[in-house]
Amino acid sequence: MSESSKSKSLNLHSTPTLQCKDLHEYLKSRSSHFLETLYNYPTICLAVYRELPELARHFVIRLLFVEQPVPQAVVASWVSQTHAKEQIKASEALSELSVWNEAPIPGGLPGWFLSHSFKKNLKVWLFLQHYLHTAEKRNLSSAECLAFLYQLSFSTLGKRKAGRFYPTRLALNITCVRDEAGLAGLAGGGRGVGYIVVESNYRVYGYTQSALQVALLGLFPNLVVGVITRESVRQAFRGGISAEQIIKYLEQHSHPQMLNTDSAGVAACTSVLPPTVLDQVRLWESERNRFTYTEGVVYNQFLSQADFVVLRDYARQERVLSWQNERTRTMVVTKPGHDDVKRFWKRYSKSS
Repeated sequence: MSESSKSKSLNLHSTPTLQCKDLHEYLKSRSSHFLETLYNYPTICLAVYRELPELARHFVIRLLFVEQPVPQAVVASWVSQTHAKEQIKASEALSELSVWNEAPIPGGLPGWFLSHSFKKNLKVWLFLQHYLHTAEKRNLSSAECLAFLYQLSFSTLGKRKAGRFYPTRLALNITCVRDEAGLAGLAGGGRGVGYIVVESNYRVYGYTQSALQVALLGLFPNLVVGVITRESVRQAFRGGISAEQIIKYLEQHSHPQMLNTDSAGVAACTSVLPPTVLDQVRLWESERNRFTYTEGVVYNQFLSQADFVVLRDYARQERVLSWQNERTRTMVVTKPGHDDVKRFWKRYSKSS
């Protein structure tokens, strides 16, 4: 038989073969950049985590919340010598899938550090699992929680086209501002009736069954029935709340009973709150503003009293003198006027 006939017979008998790879084998053949991009999806991280050997999953969980590289010798010490082969197999699986990477640590020792994307998105699933476990403990339906998660998986993030937004009723209830017309409407039994009564003895009463309104009043002392004290108001000031904001909130949610006062008194007063409360809250705020700070430059160590007087008089003439003490020959000028005073002093020193 000729060689050409032999080659033809070989081609006739050769059959194509199909190679089947599991997830581990497929991902192992891809580049580390591809895997890093793939690990941006929490579902992929969970699937890869489930495909890892049991010992490799143990390593991942122990390193999940560690923010710095762990020496390889420390990781090896987590496994007894009798299971050295399993430890090598687990380390190879984590390295092949780029779940962890080698990272140097101080001292030159080699260490392991989990992939940032894999760590971040695996934490998401860990938190979800803890949430489902907590939901079952609170007699909540974990099936409804899972159904909600699956519904979110079919949702797509839309792009906002309209240049507007619609606040919820909760946001309106907290941030609404009631003007004088609103107060007049409140007296007539209009919509949005308030529920707070503030007395001149600093007591605050809340007539409500709303959990939200009770929680908001809970920010005031003693929950629903409270006393406005200096310490409680100062605590609000430290939190960034001003006196006008406190007064405005109490006015916006005032009970209709507070409007049933003498008509002459209402006409004379622009607020439904007692004047003593208004004045005292503003006084407590003014206690924090006793000092005003001005940046300045200190001049001292003058060689003679005459030099001090000349420079002081010049700064006073230019209206940049903030403070002076003739006995200690010390003066302070404003920061904007420092350059001008400095130039004058150089000219005076050269001429003298």
